[in-house]
Amino acid sequence: MTDLSGTWQGSFAYRMIYQDTPFTARIVCREGMVSGTITETRQTEFGFTPDRMEAEIAGTLEGRRVRFTKTYQPAVGLYRTIDYEGALSGDGGAISGTWRTALWSGTFSMQRSEG
Repeated sequence: MTDLSGTWQGSFAYRMIYQDTPFTARIVCREGMVSGTITETRQTEFGFTPDRMEAEIAGTLEGRRVRFTKTYQPAVGLYRTIDYEGALSGDGGAISGTWRTALWSGTFSMQRSEG
């Protein structure tokens, strides 16, 4: 089984407004269970702020299919949880897919960091 454990750099995109938001994911993967944290810069309709946000992730890895829920504590704006679903590349070095909330959706991609 592929091990996603480690540090990943990525970004998520919105369909309409906002810029792509960069993030760092620190993932632990054991026996197909995915957990960890995501750190990102807060963004508003006026651009990025100096504020950093952290969320916990929990999900699964089945073959090359990766699913996880990102949970902010406390809620950020109108949402607290965001569902992600993506596919791991053949070499295990990248994941890309979609994210969604009840009101929003978009795409994301992330690459395994060196070291």
